[in-house]
Amino acid sequence: MTNLPTNLRTSKHVFYIVLFIVAIYFLVMDIILYVTLQNSVLCEKNDGMYSPFRPLTVKLLMTDPLDHWITSPLMEFFDELTGFSGVFYFITPNMISIFHMCLTILSGKLVSSPSLYTRRIAVLVFQMHGLLDTLDGIVYRARAGKVHLFQSHRSSVGYVIDGACDTIGGTALCIGLAVNLCRNPPSKRQQNTLPWTKTDLLMDSPNGAATITEKQNGHVSKFTAFFRCFSFGMQLLLAAAMWDKSVARLSAILQVPIKDPAQAALQVELLHSSSTSIIFLLWRYSAAIALLQMVLFAIFIDKVWEFLTFILYIGWPVLIAVIFVTELHIRALREKLHM
Repeated sequence: MTNLPTNLRTSKHVFYIVLFIVAIYFLVMDIILYVTLQNSVLCEKNDGMYSPFRPLTVKLLMTDPLDHWITSPLMEFFDELTGFSGVFYFITPNMISIFHMCLTILSGKLVSSPSLYTRRIAVLVFQMHGLLDTLDGIVYRARAGKVHLFQSHRSSVGYVIDGACDTIGGTALCIGLAVNLCRNPPSKRQQNTLPWTKTDLLMDSPNGAATITEKQNGHVSKFTAFFRCFSFGMQLLLAAAMWDKSVARLSAILQVPIKDPAQAALQVELLHSSSTSIIFLLWRYSAAIALLQMVLFAIFIDKVWEFLTFILYIGWPVLIAVIFVTELHIRALREKLHM
C-alpha cells in the first residue's frame, strides 16, 4: 500500500508523456498535410496503397485529427491486409452502422455508472464505435469502386442510415452523462474551470440561503447538471449539421471540375490560400466528432463536469464564430469564381 501513491504518480507521468507524444504527432502530421495540400489538387487518383495524404478531398481536410491520423489509417490497413470488404461480402455497410450504433447505446449505459472504472470501459466501447464507423465507409467505397476517396455520397441510403446511427449514438452518450451527473451531482468543493461560473455551485448568500439552481446539501442541482449535458448535446447537433453542410458547400466550390482554364487555375489558387487552410483547420477541431473525442477524454480522466462547464462558456462562442467565418469565406469563394 505504501507504493500506491508512487505508482499513481508514475501512471500519471506515463499518461502525460503519451498525451504529449500524440499531440506532437498530430501537429507534425497537420504540417505535412498543409505542405502536401500546397502541391496537390483534390481527388487525385491513387491506385496504390492507402495514404492519409492522397487523394485529398474537402471532407478529409476537414476531418478531426484522431480520425484522420489514427482511426482511418488503422481501418484502411486492416481492410487491405484482411480483405474484409471482399471476403465478408455478406456484411453490408448498413449492418456495420447499426452494430456500432448498438455499441454507442451500450457506452451510454456504461457512462451512467457511478464507477470511474466502468465509465472508462464506456470510453473504450465508444472508441470501438469510431473504428467501425470508419470501417463502414471503407467497405462502401471499396464495393462502389471508389477506394481511398474519402467523401460523402449524400444520395445513398447508407448516408442517411449512417447519419441517423451517429445521431443516436451521440444522443445516447449525452443521456448517459446526464443520468450520471443527476444521480451523482458534483460537489461544491469541485473547482470551477472558469471564475465566472462559481454561481452554479452552492455559495452562502447574505441571508444564508442557497440560490435557485443549488441544493442545500452542497451539490449542484439536477437541473443544472441536466442543462450542462443538454447544452453540450445541442452543440454536438449544431456542429455536426454545420460541418456536414460546410463540407458539401466547399466541395461544390473547390472539388468540382471547371472547364475554363483561367477559372480552374483560380480555383486551385483559392484551394491553396491561407484563408481556406484556416477554415479547414478550424473545422478539424470544431467538428462534432472532435467534440465527442474531447468529452470522452474528459470522461476518462474524470473531469466531465469541468469540461461541460468550460464548453458551455467557450464552446458556443467558438462554434458560432467558426460558422460565421465559414459563411463569409464561402461567399467570397463563390464571388471570385462567379458561382
